[in-house]
Amino acid sequence: MKKMRLLIIFLTILAGHGTAQAIELNDVSQNWMFRGNLVSAFPQYYDLIPKEENANIIRIFHYFQGDVSNPLNERRIEVFYTGGDWMEFGYTYLVTNSPNARHRIYPDNAGAYFIQELSTTDREDGAMAPMVDPLDPEAIKCFIRDRFLTEYGDVREGLKPLSAD
Repeated sequence: MKKMRLLIIFLTILAGHGTAQAIELNDVSQNWMFRGNLVSAFPQYYDLIPKEENANIIRIFHYFQGDVSNPLNERRIEVFYTGGDWMEFGYTYLVTNSPNARHRIYPDNAGAYFIQELSTTDREDGAMAPMVDPLDPEAIKCFIRDRFLTEYGDVREGLKPLSAD
């Protein structure tokens, strides 16, 4: 009986997510450029982010969660960087419609996440380098794939969006 219950739970999980596979994260920044600036799909979420005098989306990634032929399965991650002229390093946020069920973020809305590993720890002068360089396209892509998203493309457990209560 116990084995049967475990089998049912396992099959339910599989049915909800399909088989585990690494998501294919693609840099689509060039497709979303207008007059030299990247254009956000989630402009209302940027009001939640505290900004310094310099603030821009620096990269846009996308991936599909499930069937790639269904446009409703497309997910987008915008990398937002902000900092002052006096700062050597700034602060990085990820704004995404990747699901985060714990905080009621589903693909039809989005959330903004402060990412400490991609940001300076020096709140005064921005003199301390972040653990991962958010300006390095390959480093940010690896960080998102390996440490921000699960293998299914959901936001990892424990990450709380700024918009969550």
